[in-house]
Amino acid sequence: MSPRAGAAGEALLLHPEAPSPADLLITPDAGQHAAIPADTAPCPSCLAELFDPSNRRFRYPFIDCATCGPRLSVVESLPFERRRTTMRDFPMCDSCRAEYGDAHGRRFDDETISCPNCGPALRLADSRWRRVSGDALRQAADALRESGIVALKGAAGYQLVCDATDDQALARLRRRTHRPHEPFVIMAPDLETARHSFVLNAQEEAELSSAEAPVLLAAMRTAAVTSDAAPGFVRAGVCLPSTPLLHLLARDAGRPLVLIPAGSPGEPIRWDDTDARSHVRGHDLVLFHDRRIAEPGADTVLAVRREAPVVLRRGRTRATVPLEIPVQAEPMLATGAGSRPAFCLADGTDAFLAERDGTLASADALQMYTRSVERRARILGIEPALVAHDASDDGPAVRFASSLGVPLVPVEHVHGHIAAVMAEHGLDGSTLGIVFDAGSVATDGAVWGGEFLVSDWTSSKRIGNLLTVRVPGGESAVNDPLRLALAHADDAGCLERAMKLLHIRPSSASLPFRTGADASTPPTVTATSSAEHLFAAVAALTGICREADPGGRAATLLEQAADGSATHEYPFDIGAEDGRLTIDTRPIVTAIVRDLVQGRSPGQVAGRFHRTMAAAVAAMGRLIAMQTGLRRVCLAGEVFADDLLASDVGARLASFGFEVFVPRAVPIGDDGIALGQVLTAAARRNANTHPGGLIAPDRA
Repeated sequence: MSPRAGAAGEALLLHPEAPSPADLLITPDAGQHAAIPADTAPCPSCLAELFDPSNRRFRYPFIDCATCGPRLSVVESLPFERRRTTMRDFPMCDSCRAEYGDAHGRRFDDETISCPNCGPALRLADSRWRRVSGDALRQAADALRESGIVALKGAAGYQLVCDATDDQALARLRRRTHRPHEPFVIMAPDLETARHSFVLNAQEEAELSSAEAPVLLAAMRTAAVTSDAAPGFVRAGVCLPSTPLLHLLARDAGRPLVLIPAGSPGEPIRWDDTDARSHVRGHDLVLFHDRRIAEPGADTVLAVRREAPVVLRRGRTRATVPLEIPVQAEPMLATGAGSRPAFCLADGTDAFLAERDGTLASADALQMYTRSVERRARILGIEPALVAHDASDDGPAVRFASSLGVPLVPVEHVHGHIAAVMAEHGLDGSTLGIVFDAGSVATDGAVWGGEFLVSDWTSSKRIGNLLTVRVPGGESAVNDPLRLALAHADDAGCLERAMKLLHIRPSSASLPFRTGADASTPPTVTATSSAEHLFAAVAALTGICREADPGGRAATLLEQAADGSATHEYPFDIGAEDGRLTIDTRPIVTAIVRDLVQGRSPGQVAGRFHRTMAAAVAAMGRLIAMQTGLRRVCLAGEVFADDLLASDVGARLASFGFEVFVPRAVPIGDDGIALGQVLTAAARRNANTHPGGLIAPDRA
């Protein structure tokens, strides 16, 4: 599956001098929809004008032309015309009107054209939101050079900005936003600075410099930026300025800058000026403008693997382009994965996968989520006739969906993962699906997250899994690598040695880890087969990461610490559990503890563990193939964002004659599930309408 050929905005992602989005918004054929045009970075011609003292738009923060500038962030309805955008608040001056009507100029039919005489203007406020006079940009840049934190109203929401090379500023930013460990995105003023701070190949430089202006996950150069920008991480997100305003601020500051969303982790993007006042108050300065934001959004996040881009987050520059699914869908909404939903709207063979923005942990977040769903549906002309959702989710997104008064179609979390890969690659028939993620509560009450499935569009049957381990302490415990390590060690029969390794006294009352028949079982126990929980347990045993964090930090740090030269593989068994094949991880855990007690380095152990897991997955695949004859494999789940694991698994399976499919245009983690839900719901509805066409649903 690929973005719809000829879709509005697609050319803009690839060619800075592409036709105007207004030219591309042709009335769609039956079954297709006009795409919402995407925001794009300033084109080379606009950048040249931006820094040309003789040009009338010199240092104008909102410069654009017919081939670049704000689109999604300002559009209120289609077709894309000025009167249907927030730019209607700014009537054109005579000079801009003349350029708009010049058929030979770059700004012919530029719906967002403006200049210092007629367009949006910058403003500066202090920490109490009181106006500050003078040159707003230069004063903000001065504050950044003096360890200040500036709240910035960007194209699609408020961000916090500070000097990426300043330990003092970064420490203040972490304290204020309650982000003690999160790796921050670093914006380099230009490509040369990015090269100085990050290890980049030609493909990565091309992605960074594209009109899409994504955040790129790349390896940092030692001491190029302060270590507190991404504490403990080898890789971090790097980007180039995506708007004229950011170009000016970065150049005036003269150094790499950190960009993070305003507010605390998990909160939605703040975009409304009134709402933002209560969330950005207290920072040194507020740099904002008077152009309304119609649609907030996060940036696209990419990684380059084997010379090709892989989407880690499908942000606002990609959410506008339809993806083609291999079935006909009636108008529908898919709500995505639980409390971290990235929704999808679909009709016919067009699917519009939106970016995820925070969680739904608050009423405020739910309100912004419902607003975004309703707005996208209205603009696209999609009135959902049914809603697909995560079968394990009964949270706010599903309650909102229920209020629409249309049929609901539940899709198992793990099936949604595999169906998303099948949708991207246009796969029909049965496949072997392997899902390694943080897990979700399944029909049996356990957390599934290390699963082997036989899946088609309509159904998915669990045929194997990682060993299920009982973790005392409930939901919070599975976010704690230390508790996970103790639970896995207890299950493997090496608890005492693991406790010595972890410097934990046996009498510690704060860790209720025993779950056996000879011990008192805590009242709350989570049974989990999650691969991410296993990776976090190994990260804690090795000492690579022992801090509780629900964001998968432990597994990420384990991957980057792994010694690629480690060739030894730990023992593992494949047996049966409740009629399914099961990878018994207890020998792996026992061998890891023994290695560590004997002084093996954490990097060597992490490397051996990765090789062992790849070997176990390949062995399981061969056994399942013998039972089912399946030779197509889909890998999904955020643990397979670990490229060391995914590449080894793929190579081993390929060597045994398997055809391996991984998502590239769709996020491999929970952010892609909504696309799979669309495919499954549409296929089930078609099967019910045409009973002979597809296998009947068979949830197991």
